[in-house]
Amino acid sequence: ISISAHEKIGIEGRVAFYEPLGALRDVIQSHLLQVLAIVTIDKPDVFDSQHIHAAKKQVMSRIEPLPPDKVGERVIRGQYIGYRDEVGNAQSVTETYAAITVYIDSQRWQGVPIRLSTGKALSERKTEVRVSFHGASGESNNHLRFRIQPNEGIELDLVTKKPGFSDELQTTVMDFSYNHDFENHGHPDAYERVLVDAVRGDHTLFATSEEVLASWRVLQPIVDQWAKSSDDLVFYKPGVTDVKAPPPLGA
Repeated sequence: ISISAHEKIGIEGRVAFYEPLGALRDVIQSHLLQVLAIVTIDKPDVFDSQHIHAAKKQVMSRIEPLPPDKVGERVIRGQYIGYRDEVGNAQSVTETYAAITVYIDSQRWQGVPIRLSTGKALSERKTEVRVSFHGASGESNNHLRFRIQPNEGIELDLVTKKPGFSDELQTTVMDFSYNHDFENHGHPDAYERVLVDAVRGDHTLFATSEEVLASWRVLQPIVDQWAKSSDDLVFYKPGVTDVKAPPPLGA
């Protein structure tokens, strides 16, 4: 499972806000772990705020915190070139990109890597969830993608056999788009929905204090390790598709 929130823009002058915060706290803690919980929860018996939050709490409590010796292996932090000039701090180690891989200690998700990534000054703006299905051979050919923004929708990529007598395969895409199928119904943006829910007293889309504490239980080991050293900070050019970890020393 891959959950990503990528942006083309940089920090857009928000120096005072972003410099002491960084991508891990700004997006992964407050947003992507919530998306992870929604994607992986067991179906609640009742679809109301109370039961949904109970299901989210259960799954978030089972996310395994990263052991300190695994932070370098399963976490990437990066900073786009030019950021230090923007914030006026030549020694800044604030990350504008962060990616972590976590696991859930449950029978349903045992051994399934879940990658959360977010970054600024990347090649495109997108927020999505991508689920890759592995066959018996271990290959990942079929994919289910939930597009959160832009062009909200659901896409299913299936490897199918071509008609005829051969065994040739090809990828077939099934694509559902909210803008296309509901173009005459209007589509409120995220902030409109949250404001209306707040007025209504509907807590479903809001994180509980228990969920926030559970998210910090997962991320605090990373923050602690980063505070000790910035040797793992990767610098990337604005406009790259994604940020990769540097090869191990001696490789």
